[in-house]
Amino acid sequence: MNPPPLPARRAAPRVEPIAPEIDLEAHRVTDAEQVRSEFEALAADTAPLTAYPQGTDAFCLCRIRSVGPQPHRMTLEALSTQAPTNGHTLFVATRPGAKLQFSLDAEWSADEGRQACLHADLPAELVRLQRREFHRIEAPLGHSYTAEFMLDGQPRQLFVSDVSLGGVGLRGSPREIGSLRVGTRLRRVHIELAQGQTLLADLEVRLCRPFRSYLLGEQVHVGCRFVDMTAPLHAVLDRAIDALRR
Repeated sequence: MNPPPLPARRAAPRVEPIAPEIDLEAHRVTDAEQVRSEFEALAADTAPLTAYPQGTDAFCLCRIRSVGPQPHRMTLEALSTQAPTNGHTLFVATRPGAKLQFSLDAEWSADEGRQACLHADLPAELVRLQRREFHRIEAPLGHSYTAEFMLDGQPRQLFVSDVSLGGVGLRGSPREIGSLRVGTRLRRVHIELAQGQTLLADLEVRLCRPFRSYLLGEQVHVGCRFVDMTAPLHAVLDRAIDALRR
């Protein structure tokens, strides 16, 4: 049975692709059941997707009409009267708390008098990028808060650029960053926070982004999330963030 038509509403805005400087390796979903679950959720929500055909400046909006009973098959339906461009296409969508991105070799066709449709196998993988769950507080100018830890058997020290209840942003030169990569787990990181408060916590690297500072030259921003936070550590962090807000 075909799903009911979408109710009248304002045209959905396009969803921009994930920024190219973000390392996506740790955000790839390759488990077939999880991939299928994400597409079933998009279909149930009638969430709009933005399609970006490779080699053009064009884009179009579509939705997943159905995910069929066959394990790896779905149908997408264009939401505009303009025929989408065939070829390798990047699709981007948002769900509560996350942005999804995947690619297909698209061959659109008319389907029983409906808008243009695309019948395709589910991709073998997709990217699921969690949106930021907590408001981050920037470290105030003039204060050099640090994070100290061991990496490759050597002591390391990076500067704290921002902090939230969910994680901490660190920065350093490419040499200071060394072998830090997305997915690296840092044990017993000694983090200096506001008003002399310190925190000993485990971190997982979620983002490495190079940038250039006018004063410091080449730098790398390292976004980390806290791992297995206990209630006492959470209380210390909450007090430190409150002090940074003042």
